[in-house]
Amino acid sequence: MFIALLGGLPIAPFNSIPVSASKMLLLEWGVWIYLALFFLKNKWLKAWFIWVLLCLIFQYNRYSYAFANTILIYTLFYQVLEDKLTKRNIERIFNGICLIVWVHLIWMVLQWQGIYWLYKADWRAGYAVFGFLGNSNNAGMLLALSVPCFLRPKWRWLLPAIIGGILLSKHETSLVAVAIGLLVYVWIKFPKWRFTAIGLIIIAGLGYVRFRDPKDLAYSVTIRLNGFRKMWQVIKSSPIQGLGLGQFTNVFRVIQKYFYKDTSLFFRAHNVYLQLLFEQGAIGLGLMVGFIFSNIEKLLKNRTELGFIAFIGIIISLIGGLAHFTAQTSSFVLCILYFSIMVNQTKGVNDGT
Repeated sequence: MFIALLGGLPIAPFNSIPVSASKMLLLEWGVWIYLALFFLKNKWLKAWFIWVLLCLIFQYNRYSYAFANTILIYTLFYQVLEDKLTKRNIERIFNGICLIVWVHLIWMVLQWQGIYWLYKADWRAGYAVFGFLGNSNNAGMLLALSVPCFLRPKWRWLLPAIIGGILLSKHETSLVAVAIGLLVYVWIKFPKWRFTAIGLIIIAGLGYVRFRDPKDLAYSVTIRLNGFRKMWQVIKSSPIQGLGLGQFTNVFRVIQKYFYKDTSLFFRAHNVYLQLLFEQGAIGLGLMVGFIFSNIEKLLKNRTELGFIAFIGIIISLIGGLAHFTAQTSSFVLCILYFSIMVNQTKGVNDGT
C-alpha cells in the first residue's frame, strides 16, 4: 500500500519515465524506505535518510539517483559496523589504517624527491606530491584523518612523521583540522598540558606562515571564499529544500559560468556543509547536525579510550569539512569508521574474544 501511495507523487514532472521503469523505481524506493524505518537506529539518521529519498523522488535524474545510491551504501556500511564491531576488531582497523597511511606517506616522500612509482605526475594535479590519491589536498586530508589512529601508545612515535607528511602536502585545511583535533585531545586527556599545547600550536602556526609562499596561500584562501560567497547567493534561492540531491556539479558550474562569468569552476563545494545546504537545504543540514551531536552526546555519557580516539577523528573530519569536500574521496570511509566506532563504544561492547 505504501508503494502504491508513492505512485501518486509527482515524479520528474518535466521528464517522462516509462511505466516499467517507474514501477522498478517505486519498488526500489520502497525497499530503501523500509531499510530507513526498520534498520537505521539513530532517529536523526533515520529522518535524514528519509529526507534524502524525498529529495530524490521530487527531483529524479541520473545525478540524484547515483548520489542516493552512494548515500545508501555508506549508511548501511555505518549501521553494520556500529552493530558488529568489537574492541579487538577496532584495534585491527586502526592498525590497518596506520599501515596503509604509512605506505602513502613513503610514496609522498618519493614523489617529493622526483621519484614516481607506477605513474607520473599529471600537470593537471597541480602540486605533484599526492601519494596514491588524486591531488595533494586529498593526500593531506588522508594523513590528517589518520592522526587519531597514531595516538595509541604503540604508534605515537610515528606521529611526528605523519604531521611532517601533512606539511609536505601543503594543505592548510588539514593542518588546521589536526591542530584543533590534537588540542581537544590534550585538553581532555592531559589537562596540565593545555596551555603548553596552545603555545606550541601558535608557534608552529606562525612558523608555517613564515615559510609558506604567501601568494600561493592567499590564492588558495581567496578562490575558496569567492566560491563560498557565490554558493551562498544561489542557496538563498531555495534555502529550505535545497536545489536537488547530487545537483551541485550540475547546477552551480552553469550558474558560475553564465551568471558570474567565472571560468574557475567548482565541481565540488570544498565545503561539506555548504554543499549539503545547497543540495538538501536547511532540513537536510539540520538533520545531519542532529545526528552528529546525538552521537557525541552518547560518547560524553560513556567514554572509552577507543571511542575517544574516534571522537578526535570526527573533530578533524568536521573541521576539515569547512574547506575540503572530504566526501568526494576515499578518505570519507575513515569518517564513517570513526562515527561507527564512537557509537559502538558507547554501548559497552565486549572485547571480542
